[in-house]
Amino acid sequence: MHTVRLGFERFSEISLYSAIGETGVYVLWSPKAQHRPTYIGEGWVLARLVEHQQTYGQRVDGYFAAADRDLTVKQAKRDQEIAEAALIVVGKMTGRNPRHNRNAGHVRRILELAGRHGVLKVVVQGRDPFQPPESPQSKLRGPRTIRFDLDGLYDGMDDLAEVIHHPWRTTR
Repeated sequence: MHTVRLGFERFSEISLYSAIGETGVYVLWSPKAQHRPTYIGEGWVLARLVEHQQTYGQRVDGYFAAADRDLTVKQAKRDQEIAEAALIVVGKMTGRNPRHNRNAGHVRRILELAGRHGVLKVVVQGRDPFQPPESPQSKLRGPRTIRFDLDGLYDGMDDLAEVIHHPWRTTR
């Protein structure tokens, strides 16, 4: 089993100093977004925020989960890509797919790693990336786990619906 841990914090809770040079997974919410995030991504957070600010032309809010500092750069990148793809997949399954993500992320990374380990877990803590930052429900009471159970099923499948388990409900 392989586990990726995401400790999401709201942008307003993170100091600029602590974000310098940090990589990780981020979830953007534009001021007009109400029921689904604007964008889910991974990478160097400050550089990406500047890019997205220029793209969307408005002040964005959201969440950031820093990469595990105990990992190598390559391992951290892999885990960030897995987490980004897992969140996008859950978003699509629950009607919360990010408005501006054009592709599903690195789903192949999920399939390859879960195929190798049998089970892949993405544990989300801190803030709920599928709730607007100003929402009282954005603060999680405990961890939420996205679990991929492949256990020998990997053969190039592209539909994760039969192997993914998560606690988020479908929106109306």
